[in-house]
Amino acid sequence: KIVYAGGPTLYAAAELPETEYKWTMRNGTTGVVKFAPAAPLSWDAITPAHVHIFGDVYQRAMRTLPNMCKIGRTTYDLTPNLDFEWNNPRYGKLKLIPGAAAKLVSTDRGPMLNTDISFRVKHEESVYEMMQQGANKGDLIGRAAIVKYNNRSFVIRDVDKKKNPMDMLEWKHKGEEKRTTLFDYLTIKYPNKVKPGDLLDDRQAMVVEKDKRNDQLNHYLAQYIYVCGLSEKMKSDHGFMTDIRQRVGGTPHVRAWLTQ
Repeated sequence: KIVYAGGPTLYAAAELPETEYKWTMRNGTTGVVKFAPAAPLSWDAITPAHVHIFGDVYQRAMRTLPNMCKIGRTTYDLTPNLDFEWNNPRYGKLKLIPGAAAKLVSTDRGPMLNTDISFRVKHEESVYEMMQQGANKGDLIGRAAIVKYNNRSFVIRDVDKKKNPMDMLEWKHKGEEKRTTLFDYLTIKYPNKVKPGDLLDDRQAMVVEKDKRNDQLNHYLAQYIYVCGLSEKMKSDHGFMTDIRQRVGGTPHVRAWLTQ
């Protein structure tokens, strides 16, 4: 309900009931945040300086929708749809996921929501399955990927065969210190998506992401990672690219219908 867009100003959906709030950081540090009412912002009073606020609100709204995944500036719909799936003899089971990149822009006639619809190819076989079928690091590093249990996206930086799901992990759960395997951690944190009996191989390789915020390396089980986007091999495959263009090259009305 509150949007912070930098600087000393916060934007709220309604007037705050209090002017002082106690704030507790994750490390236990506490403090007091004081607010001073400024002025209401009506739709008629929107200026180019305010447009980005509504863009932030739009992005937050998209994140609340189920089965949505943001890759770059585009939000894609991962809802199962058999009409979008097909088997390719060279690249296996594939799926087209529809997406939209929306931006609020200021025009002479007022604010306008500009939406660009696009599609992305997603492998329906996990990285674990791809490696079982002969894929190597070179086929995976640098590719965009989606995590099955939380729909977040990242770029694959490495595939680590020295680590596995049985490696121990220390973490906090409801204020209690825990020491579990990485797989057990996932079953506790994502109980609806990761079940105790789901582990395919307790020695499977780990897919590595380098966090942009702190350069930390994050490791994911290969069986829960799905590659998306086109590889260089796909892009140079004339027959495959022709097939893709035929699938997504319909009229704007057809493409709009596909994303409903």
